[in-house]
Amino acid sequence: MAPLLEQKHIDRERDVIIEEMKRYEDEPAVKVSEAFHGMLYPGTKLGMPIIGREKSLRAVESAELKEYHTRWYTPDRLVVVLAGNLKHQASHIKQKTEEWFECLTGSSMGDIELVRDIQSEPKVEIVTKPDAQQAHITLGIRAFNRDCEDRYAWNLFNLIMGVSFTSRLFREIREKRGLCYQIRSTADNWKDVGYWSIYAGVATAKVEETVQAVMHELSKVVAGGVTTGEVAVAKKRLKTMLAFKSEDPEFLNEFYGRQELFGQKIITLDGYLAKIDAVTKQDIDILLPRYIRQETLNLAVVWNMPKDEKLQKLLIL
Repeated sequence: MAPLLEQKHIDRERDVIIEEMKRYEDEPAVKVSEAFHGMLYPGTKLGMPIIGREKSLRAVESAELKEYHTRWYTPDRLVVVLAGNLKHQASHIKQKTEEWFECLTGSSMGDIELVRDIQSEPKVEIVTKPDAQQAHITLGIRAFNRDCEDRYAWNLFNLIMGVSFTSRLFREIREKRGLCYQIRSTADNWKDVGYWSIYAGVATAKVEETVQAVMHELSKVVAGGVTTGEVAVAKKRLKTMLAFKSEDPEFLNEFYGRQELFGQKIITLDGYLAKIDAVTKQDIDILLPRYIRQETLNLAVVWNMPKDEKLQKLLIL
């Protein structure tokens, strides 16, 4: 928590990070995620790549990093989380932790930049990569912040729609139509905004067909909802996954640490599962037209071709 940040070490690490950047540039699956994120939150810090840009990385010096560290690495932002068989050592651990970190002083000099979701029509972002052997697509919508109560029902919907070989998208897009090897859905949420997206890697010639097929599945689920059976299976799968994960102290660290760090009301694993158990088919069905809307559709594509205007016309529910 008190790094030296010496210029000689920064100069040496700079080249290492630039090589890491180049590696990401060679990975279309990473590139399409970056493009999707940037098109959702343009002109904001949230829309910037975490690793930064080569120009800014080459310019940063020791003094700037020290100033950044002083501003953000402060006691009021620090959370220490331990997980394991510690109940007989709790008081000792608390004492030692306070000793280890008592050197920290000051308080935060700022807060995060809040982002507003503003979108009135579907958007398409194309990244042309001449050497790409495959097209990588991410199609998604704007959703909700991390404190929203809709997250419990949406977690089950996400499992139903695009997680593993039992999901609707996998069965329809890969198994039935044979359009891709991998397709999955995921969600990310922050203090202010969030999104839900679908990723697939497909042959360049099959991008249009794949987008049409995904849009068809989205339209179908918005119109007809999910089934009671799908909800029951999703609950069982989620409980099974959490049962395995709860044996890992690292998972518990993250589960509780994130809640504390984000200033959320702490919910236990049992409490979380109770929330999941309470979700009904109707709860999920109500959410779908609320969030899956044509005007907030976003499509990012990384392939070896220029922008294709036909893709914009496919984003119709």
